[in-house]
Amino acid sequence: MGRILILWWGMAIISGALWVKTLGESNNVIQILNIVMYPFIGVLLGIFLLGILTRRAVSAGALLGAVGGFLVTVSFPTLDPLLRGIGGSDIPNWVLKCTEYMAKVSNFYYGLLGALCTVAFGYLVSLLCEPPAMSKVAGLTRADLPRGNPVPD
Repeated sequence: MGRILILWWGMAIISGALWVKTLGESNNVIQILNIVMYPFIGVLLGIFLLGILTRRAVSAGALLGAVGGFLVTVSFPTLDPLLRGIGGSDIPNWVLKCTEYMAKVSNFYYGLLGALCTVAFGYLVSLLCEPPAMSKVAGLTRADLPRGNPVPD
């Protein structure tokens, strides 16, 4: 089993390296970094903000929020070519216009988009779940910080 996993991870890493090499043909280093990392960085920031800013966050909300934020972030640049590649379908023109507009969003906004969607989806799912006990979250959120001078003397 270990050898199979090593072989699989080796193939995955080499495939990823070849994919990044194709990105380098038309983009600079900063753009490549944005394309590869921003979907993950935005989701990670969203999970952190969800946990630090709300008392209501639960693990199911964080997980589903992360999945939703990642899917929204990845769909922005890929949905337009995907829909236009489907030939002979009855996709309304307004949908194609919306996806064309979404594809023009700069990749510098992907991190913000991922964070906002992760927090929104995660909080909505957390509202549907049973809230955590206050004893479990006491002192862990921004709301529990002391007022006035937060730095001890």
